[in-house]
Amino acid sequence: MSGTTANRTRNRITLLLLLLVFVGPLGYAVWVYNTMDQPARMKNHGTLVQPPRPLPVDLTLVESGEIPLKDAFTGKWTLVVVGGTECGGPCRLALYKSRQSRLAQGEAVRRVQRIYLLLADAPGDTLERLRADHPDLRILRVPVPERARIVTLFEDDGSGGSVYVVDPLGNYMMRFDGAFEAKGLAQDLRLLLRASQIG
Repeated sequence: MSGTTANRTRNRITLLLLLLVFVGPLGYAVWVYNTMDQPARMKNHGTLVQPPRPLPVDLTLVESGEIPLKDAFTGKWTLVVVGGTECGGPCRLALYKSRQSRLAQGEAVRRVQRIYLLLADAPGDTLERLRADHPDLRILRVPVPERARIVTLFEDDGSGGSVYVVDPLGNYMMRFDGAFEAKGLAQDLRLLLRASQIG
């Protein structure tokens, strides 16, 4: 074999190896993407609310004074738990999971708030116990005339131990029912925060 032919063969092999190095990973990624099960790619842990439900702008809540419901939710991602006078086992577990999921967001924790919608006129000791266990939790009391609307909006009478996600524009858009794992809520919330430029 002449020197020219040997050089040409060596150059072709080098070019082929370079193509494999640069194009191989891309080809592999495309193959994996196309052969992966579609539902597995798009799986989220919570249930999306389709279409998202805007919070009623005329509904008022009570904190230190009356505030419009929309104002309490606008500007941050909100994890909502609905409960009554007694925050029983499912309610306490939902509050715990929402707290852990929020804390798991690292520096983005400031973009997330937690709200407990109280469907009762709770005695002071119940509120004080909740505040002691959850210092970052906003407790908003729902006045009697508004309670049926909250129950209808979230489809929750305060007994199920679910967590609801409201976006920074005031749209209820995802729910996590009683048996959910805090890790799943944390992962979904992380994806929402990454994808969103608001809140």
